[in-house]
Amino acid sequence: MQIIDRVDINYFRSIYSISLTNCQDVNVITGSNDSGKSNLLKALNLFFNDEVEPHSDFEFLRDLNRDRENEARSAKGRMTIWIKVHFNNFLGWRSLPPQFALKRTWNRYEDKPQDSYSEDIPSTTMGRFLNKIRFHYIPAVRSRDIFSDLLADLHDTLVQDESQGLRNSSRV
Repeated sequence: MQIIDRVDINYFRSIYSISLTNCQDVNVITGSNDSGKSNLLKALNLFFNDEVEPHSDFEFLRDLNRDRENEARSAKGRMTIWIKVHFNNFLGWRSLPPQFALKRTWNRYEDKPQDSYSEDIPSTTMGRFLNKIRFHYIPAVRSRDIFSDLLADLHDTLVQDESQGLRNSSRV
């Protein structure tokens, strides 16, 4: 069940521009220290959870790539951070094409990102689809608290799936 096909990240922290193509169900990201691995995961956390790290809000000027900031200032251009995720319709919904993309763009003047996607997709469908996806950014483990949070999330997901299964079986 391949959910994501490609991820494009632009102007986020140490990442000027990167495209992760041919994403699979499990992806391994390797690199030397300070090469941007954590920032890639923080960008995905921002995309899916509206926060850079657990319990750490997004701050545009802190999270904007410095090279892009300098370029935009010298050219009097607009500073933005954007992340685009190309999805596969892994749920097989008839209201979605087999593949589609959602681009989220942040700027310094808005509290929330601007979403861009095909006009053929109703906003309610996109919202319902995104609500089916859970992304958990796990920073370097420093205490047992992270495991408590993950176990609580796992419990909630299992209870939700179980109640959904009971509702579906009672409709037959």
